[in-house]
Amino acid sequence: MMRLLVEYEVTDDYTYSYTVTIPVIYESAEAFLCILEQAVKMYIVEYLKYQKENEKYFDRRNLTGEIKIAPVPPNDELQLGKNKLWLSCFIDSVENKFSAPQVFTIDEFFKELEDDNV
Repeated sequence: MMRLLVEYEVTDDYTYSYTVTIPVIYESAEAFLCILEQAVKMYIVEYLKYQKENEKYFDRRNLTGEIKIAPVPPNDELQLGKNKLWLSCFIDSVENKFSAPQVFTIDEFFKELEDDNV
């Protein structure tokens, strides 16, 4: 198992942006990115289904008087040990596809910090 640091940006594309760095213990950076990409792709598929169902639920033209059950949004969490990752943070909002975070080993992370300070 490797000690990794995952770094990604959270933004609404207009008013705010910040960087999140969280520790993760996983077999390798590549394996972590692979499992994250799979989870994000599954989330995108489920979220698109949810959006279609939500549109039907709120369609004001179809006022038949029947009782409709509101759709439930898909789970946006990936639990890794004690850490929780929000899958929506890894989606390119323009192209609606996986946007990989930066993943460093502890040594790589501190080497990058040292290089920035030189």
